[in-house]
Amino acid sequence: MKLIFLSAAIVSVTFAASDALKKSCCASLSNALSSETLYVQDQGYIESLKSYWTTQESALKPSCIVKPQSTDDVATAVKLLAKLDCSFAIRGNGHTAWAGSANIQDGVTIDLRSIDQIKVGSNGSPTQVGTGATWGDVYGTLDPLNLTVIGGRASLVGVSGLTLGGGISYLSPRYGFVCDNVENYEIVLASGKITNANANQNSDLFRALKGGSNNFGIVTRFDLRTVQLGQMWGGQVVYNVSLVPQALKAFTDFNAANPYDEYASTIQSVAFDSTFGLVAVNSFQYTAPVVNPPAFAGFDVIQPQLSSTLRITTLKDITDEQGAFSPAGFRDLYTTITFRNDLPFLTYVYNTWKSTVTSSITSIPNLNYAITWQPIPPAITSKSVPATSSNSYSNPNRDTGNSLGLENSKTPLILCSLSIKWERSTDDAVIESTARNFIEQIGKAAREKGVDNDFLYLNYALNGQDPIRGYGRENVERLKKASRQYDPNGVFQKQVPGGFKLPF
Repeated sequence: MKLIFLSAAIVSVTFAASDALKKSCCASLSNALSSETLYVQDQGYIESLKSYWTTQESALKPSCIVKPQSTDDVATAVKLLAKLDCSFAIRGNGHTAWAGSANIQDGVTIDLRSIDQIKVGSNGSPTQVGTGATWGDVYGTLDPLNLTVIGGRASLVGVSGLTLGGGISYLSPRYGFVCDNVENYEIVLASGKITNANANQNSDLFRALKGGSNNFGIVTRFDLRTVQLGQMWGGQVVYNVSLVPQALKAFTDFNAANPYDEYASTIQSVAFDSTFGLVAVNSFQYTAPVVNPPAFAGFDVIQPQLSSTLRITTLKDITDEQGAFSPAGFRDLYTTITFRNDLPFLTYVYNTWKSTVTSSITSIPNLNYAITWQPIPPAITSKSVPATSSNSYSNPNRDTGNSLGLENSKTPLILCSLSIKWERSTDDAVIESTARNFIEQIGKAAREKGVDNDFLYLNYALNGQDPIRGYGRENVERLKKASRQYDPNGVFQKQVPGGFKLPF
């Protein structure tokens, strides 16, 4: 009995100490950043939680939220939180689906959305983008100037999370991955030091940040390569699902094209929607004002089309349309796998997914259950280690590749993702088990058929997957070394539970 009482006392003291620490973390932030620190009763706190993309993230309640207005504010916050051993979350725009990725229960959430400045580059200089900006903000600023940067396909997605996760170049493979177009990162380290990472300064950190996510510090500004882009051609085409076999062949032929038209990109999806049933969709982008470019000839013959929005338009308009297909305010799940460009296997993947469209899924109200694949041709992966560059930061003699481990890929790959949107938390278990079982089955089959690939796209990965390990042993060791160099006490490993951590 004494042992029972002693255990209860220890637990009580532990909880009291933990609660005191949480209060101390927020109180210290209030003293240092009074107007930027928000509590549960504050309207800004409520607004911040409501603005997450998914309701899983909105449901978490941090002890306080700090909304820095500048890089100096971020430095002040990080230095205090590191010193006090506080648990904290880092939020760029809050578009990752799973709970705890960019928010935290009872800890401190750093909401970076106020740091959203955009300074357009001129005379070949990069465009400087604050970490809280969205791609829609950036494209809307650059479109009228016939300029752009290479980024995400949906307007509401944040610049920071997508870029630090590597970023698949949805719009034009000729520029490589999104992270390959970063010329400089302004970053706050765990010590509170503000520094830059580029090809000439902290080049090991520069490479680590290209796919290394939130493991090294808080990036407050991205200097992005600015390129010419006027109007472009693109839109959505909807087909009956009976035409999916033709669409799969057109997709794999497109991915394997040699030479590959580097202006062309497409994403193919099949979805079950509670309102519309089964439907197949292709999203097309061509970064030149060319109607029906030859690169998409294999898709043009797939008839009939139920609807089409193909037109000459702007990048902002294309990404607004894409974002409208995935509105905020729902429960969401993403998970992913990568395999070789192989028509029989892609057909197997589609048929396996279709077999999961059963009553256990379709009976869930207000459900959207989709499988998507997009190409990763060598036209993208070969850009990861540029030989030369005209920008002011690059040095061709330095290692300016990324951390994704795909630069030596000689064959086209397919990035496949499962995305599910629903409303009720009571359906969580069925949704998650369906998703995990599907990915496990596909992964096993890919290994058996010899078409597997270790790469897992971090921005689509589900909590519990290990995308960083898929970068390969050499890249993982480089990431670990950079972590020890720039965060020797492991603040971003130990005190920031969200995101995907380095596999120590």
